[in-house]
Amino acid sequence: MIRGIFQWLSDHRLINFLLVISYVLFLIFAHDSFVNLSVVVMNSLSLPVYNRVVATTSLIVLLALIGLIYRAFNSKMQVDKQGFLFASLVLSGLVFHFFVFTEMNIEFIHAMEFGLLSAIIYPLFGRYGAAIICALPVMLVDEWYQYIILYPDYVEYFDLNDILLDLLGAGLFLSIVKLFLGAPKSQPLSLFRRPELYILLSMVGVTIILLATSQVVPYTNFANENTWLVLNAIKIDYAFWRVHPVIGSTYHVLEPIYGLITVFGVCLIYLAMDLTRSPK
Repeated sequence: MIRGIFQWLSDHRLINFLLVISYVLFLIFAHDSFVNLSVVVMNSLSLPVYNRVVATTSLIVLLALIGLIYRAFNSKMQVDKQGFLFASLVLSGLVFHFFVFTEMNIEFIHAMEFGLLSAIIYPLFGRYGAAIICALPVMLVDEWYQYIILYPDYVEYFDLNDILLDLLGAGLFLSIVKLFLGAPKSQPLSLFRRPELYILLSMVGVTIILLATSQVVPYTNFANENTWLVLNAIKIDYAFWRVHPVIGSTYHVLEPIYGLITVFGVCLIYLAMDLTRSPK
């Protein structure tokens, strides 16, 4: 079934492209509606009950994914064993993110949202790394939109924690796809012939230029007349752990420079998903 869906999308590129565009618009512009709905549910249940419900739901989804991966690995059908390795590593990363970087349990919906986005981008290119790197600008725009447009009086920093979560979700979905599809049947492009590598390097280069010219700065005290984006504008001092000023949760906020390095580094690692051969 999975093979059939992706083959159909690959054969109907225009429909696939329109599906991607529609879903991107939905992700960005429906965000506020879902946040408002989440707040209503949280207030009606109370925060402790709401967190338990979200955590239980997330655990059920996680166990279902683990079951799917385990079943695929042990089935008689041909699966890509490297996909099992990628899925296991990404699941470990999601667990680590939950205990270290997650501000609210409901944020794990990011992993599902952008996992689906990367999965529907994949048939356009037929390469896993390309799907994730093409999803990265959407992740960045989504966080910028929340930070600057939707919640400028509430959100105090450009949330690289969420972007890392988005990437982990994308990696999880695509590693499951890789379990069933493997690498492309045709001769894969070498790393240095892949456009997505140069798209990623271009994004790194633009980021370095913006930081060097102070158009984007890590903290408020670095800002000047050229600055249009401060990545971290948190006013209250905090150490490794930050306590959320409203709900009281404790989590680590990725420092801007380290966060950017982590995000781009994870994308570079994902390019390796295309280096393995298809199962025979």
